[in-house]
Amino acid sequence: MINDGNGGSASETARRGYVGRIDYGFKNRYLLQANLRVDESFISPENNRTGVFPAFSLGWRISEEPFMAGVDWLSSLKMRGSWGITGNDRVGAFRFLSGWLMSSS
Repeated sequence: MINDGNGGSASETARRGYVGRIDYGFKNRYLLQANLRVDESFISPENNRTGVFPAFSLGWRISEEPFMAGVDWLSSLKMRGSWGITGNDRVGAFRFLSGWLMSSS
C-alpha cells in the first residue's frame, strides 16, 4: 500500500429500503390508506438494523352522503384522521460501539 500523504480517507456505507401503500375507497365516501416503510441501515448494530414505520389514514367524504344531496352551497366536505411512525438514521456512524482505550502499561 502506498501512502502519498494526501490526507484522504475511505468509508463504506449500506442502506436498503422498501415502501408500500394501499389505497381503498368504498362508494367514493369511505377512504382508507395504509403505508409501510421498512429500512435497513449500517448505522445501527447488526441485531437491530431494521426499522419498520407504519402509517394509516381514514377519511369520510361527508359531501357524498345522500343526506347532503340538497346542500348546494357546499361542494366538498371531508373529514380525515391519520396516524404514523417516522424515523431516520441521520446520526453518527457506529455510535452503538463502545469506546476502547489501548495502553501498554
